[in-house]
Amino acid sequence: MYQGEEKDIVTAENITVQQSYIEKSNVNVTEEMIKMVETLRAFESAQKVIQSMDELNGKMVNDVGLLQ
Repeated sequence: MYQGEEKDIVTAENITVQQSYIEKSNVNVTEEMIKMVETLRAFESAQKVIQSMDELNGKMVNDVGLLQ
């Protein structure tokens, strides 16, 4: 398990708890959606490459014997 360097540890100061406030997210929703779409497109591209290679292998196995 990774243990952070002592210099990376930040101690919080002046902490208060406030009633009836809504906590904000630490995530930028738009940025994360863009990253998710990019990842999905990369996955689909890789999937198409694998399918094409599978089809080529199938043709090679089934058709090479017919050439002789």
